[in-house]
Amino acid sequence: MSKTPENPLSAAFYDQWKILNNWLSNTINKLTDEELCSTIAPNRNHGVWILGHLIESEDELAVYLGLDNWLFPEYEAMFGQGSPLLPVAQYPHVSLLRQQWQQVSARNNQLLSTFTDAQWHQPHTRIDSGNPLDEDFFKTKGRCIAIWNIHQTLHLGQLGVLRQKWG
Repeated sequence: MSKTPENPLSAAFYDQWKILNNWLSNTINKLTDEELCSTIAPNRNHGVWILGHLIESEDELAVYLGLDNWLFPEYEAMFGQGSPLLPVAQYPHVSLLRQQWQQVSARNNQLLSTFTDAQWHQPHTRIDSGNPLDEDFFKTKGRCIAIWNIHQTLHLGQLGVLRQKWG
């Protein structure tokens, strides 16, 4: 584990996040720009939206955990939950999204590496946002990271479909 024995929960969450983040990064790097511009199925997510959504999600995680402000606040409306799927040309270029994925991942790696077990039991910072999902579902910072990792895995699967589609 990456952390000292006095923070076993934090070590487990951090290690899980790192493994998943590396897996996502490797998958993203293996996809060409052309492949990312394709859809997983007709009228379904394309890789550009998935990558932007992963950036938005990682960025939002730091906000929920109270670790930092948004790096890309404009992505909440563009790539956040419930945002419409637009044509690829209406999103930032794939090369920019690749850079921003690396940026948000590096920032979160640094921030999550210092978390303690006590912090995971605290309420997340958006508990009073008025969103019932925040109040009733996420509750604690620990539950946020657990759900976030599951969420990222879902989109990793979608990127895997793109890789298979292109051979």
